Amino acid sequence: MEEAEFLDIAESVDRTLLKLDSSERQILAKRYDLLSNVASYNGLLLGVSNTAWNAHTS
Repeated sequence: MEEAEFLDIAESVDRTLLKLDSSERQILAKRYDLLSNVASYNGLLLGVSNTAWNAHTS
């Protein structure tokens, strides 16, 4: 079930990327490292805040 959901999300991302024009693709490629770091920190912060919230509500 989780794998099917992951594949659905991956297909959605692929469809979105196909809609980008060449200049948007170039910007994305140039800024990939920055965007990747932002995404990883956001994931970390979401995990920390979720843990803190669960500790607060338990």
